[in-house]
Amino acid sequence: MKATVIAAELRAALHELEIKARKLSTLNVLSNVSLVVEDARLKLYWTDYDLSIHTYVDLVLGDRADGEALTNAKKLRKTLDAFDGEDFILVHGFTEEVPINPGSKAAEKTGKKKSRVDVKHVVEVSRGSFKARLPSEEPTMAPTVCRDDIRKFFANKAWHVSAKTLYEVLWRSTYCMSQDESRMNLCGAFVELRREGDDHGDIVTLRVSSTDGHRGASVKRILGGYGTAKAGGENCGTADDITSIVIFEGVELLKKLMKAAAKKDESVRVAQLDGGQRVAFDIGETAIVVRAVQDRFPEMHKLGMKRRDPAIGVNPQVLSKAVRSMAKVVYDKGSNGAVFFDRDEGQTTVRAMMKDTEGVVLTKDVSDLLGKLPPAKLAWTFNHVYVLQAIEALDGLYDDNEILIVSATDEFSPSVWEARGAGIVDDFHIVMPMRRDKA
Repeated sequence: MKATVIAAELRAALHELEIKARKLSTLNVLSNVSLVVEDARLKLYWTDYDLSIHTYVDLVLGDRADGEALTNAKKLRKTLDAFDGEDFILVHGFTEEVPINPGSKAAEKTGKKKSRVDVKHVVEVSRGSFKARLPSEEPTMAPTVCRDDIRKFFANKAWHVSAKTLYEVLWRSTYCMSQDESRMNLCGAFVELRREGDDHGDIVTLRVSSTDGHRGASVKRILGGYGTAKAGGENCGTADDITSIVIFEGVELLKKLMKAAAKKDESVRVAQLDGGQRVAFDIGETAIVVRAVQDRFPEMHKLGMKRRDPAIGVNPQVLSKAVRSMAKVVYDKGSNGAVFFDRDEGQTTVRAMMKDTEGVVLTKDVSDLLGKLPPAKLAWTFNHVYVLQAIEALDGLYDDNEILIVSATDEFSPSVWEARGAGIVDDFHIVMPMRRDKA
């Protein structure tokens, strides 16, 4: 194979692949990238079996020959650092015969004592008289899942989602994913893309949920019309419903790609493969396939749907400012403090309090209440880190007159922090309380 490309574009494509060979793996092929020249493009494929990434670089005028090669991705990236960003470089994959000493270990290993030559695969990167040679592998050694052109799966049925919307939903809902691989159903995000009916016809909705058992988040958005766009809505395409747990590594990579795609106002195609065992995302020049966990995810949305007392409506900007200012003082003193929400009977003041290591109580008034007040004494205690993370996920979502609802049946039950504002369909976060005598 031969391909003439711009060095900066190939370097960016390799960076976008997010190559991260598994440290404990004995398979060298998982650290390799597959280079395929066809259709006037240099296509790059990589996989670790949990995650497959496909991207491409357009060829420029110069030497070109269709074919494929397999080489170490990290070594290729380091080699490209020797070239200026705008340099035209030639990437050439070929085989060559190397003489073998009949008595050498290489000859014994290959069994080619008679021919006294060995066939080696090489990838050469060159510009002018400068040449860098990289060891390569037989192209057919690349995993089958890496060699498939996954874009063919989007040809007939796929959901169309705005990259900006998908990034916002992922960012607000996946901060509490578990990384404990002993609980695989929690080690990732539960993604639901489905067709639902309403009074005006079918619509497409997106919900993403995650939890680590101590807190949780679930965010839902209406994307648009099914099949044919409705007035004021977006045509979201037609596809089978997606209800899959996407693994942690796939979610983290997806957020990075979505953040970049959102700036370009791009659209993403999403499809379910192999009966729900994999989920594919097509983002402009890059496509990824992520393994889905075959297990049951907790039905968090049922908890969020319950409207319970006591509940308080708090201006999120006031609450955020109060907790952050207290947390800064507590952090400076090296404390892992807790946040207390207290309200005495007959009084309308709600305070957020935090203790430092010396037992000093810091108090901030958060009584700028816009919603319903609890009828009796209120006493909730939360891990201040969980509170700050929930507030951050809700931050910037409201105007000043929109409110945040916190509800729980009692001081030991899960609290539900809900978002209620324009365009918010079902946005809530769950924070488990602490025992006050342990805080």
